[in-house]
Amino acid sequence: MLNPKTCYNSLLAQKVIEGLDKRNIERVYCETREEAVRKVLPNYLISF
Repeated sequence: MLNPKTCYNSLLAQKVIEGLDKRNIERVYCETREEAVRKVLPNYLISF
């Protein structure tokens, strides 16, 4: 069972995603911080 905060965040994310889709904006929803880091960080690594 989801706790109320997780449930609210999920419903809010669905609404935001719908709005972004209407504007053809690429988006990714991650439930946890760790998941977000794994998805975003490899795309923005800078090597010297």
